[in-house]
Amino acid sequence: MKKNLITLIILVLCFANLALTAVMVITILPQTKQANELITEVVSAIDLDLEGGAAVSKTGGSSSMATTVSYSIDDGETMTINLTPGSDGEAHMAVISVAVQMDSENADYETYASDGTLGDKEDMVKDKINEVVSSHTAEEVESDQAGIKDEITAALQEMYGSTFITGVSFSSIMVQ
Repeated sequence: MKKNLITLIILVLCFANLALTAVMVITILPQTKQANELITEVVSAIDLDLEGGAAVSKTGGSSSMATTVSYSIDDGETMTINLTPGSDGEAHMAVISVAVQMDSENADYETYASDGTLGDKEDMVKDKINEVVSSHTAEEVESDQAGIKDEITAALQEMYGSTFITGVSFSSIMVQ
């Protein structure tokens, strides 16, 4: 008799669980649909593409890989740059190799880098890179390389007065 009573209690609890689950689904499902509709309306109001889109550079340049020319500063040799002392008060330096990406379809590309190099302006470019990187601490260089690359790109675009430089990359970086 005890076995049948325990089985009956378990069966009743299973039905109660099923009923409560059904009530929960019935009450939550309309709220979820309303939230999805609201999100869709907001996205369409600010004209976002729900399927994703092409990446656009923060600094205004956008070029395809087919038109991008990469030039390694000093033929890929490393630059040693003294960094701003950080919270530890110690002197640190960064050893980096920098490459500059240029848009070969930009009108200024023919003016400044038609042969795929920066020519006699390379020393000024190295100075600008040194200026930007040296204004950061070792911790910042290690944690925010993308931000530093954007700063260098913006500084070079300002120096040339053009957006034919679309970005920079560090082929190697070491902070000591």
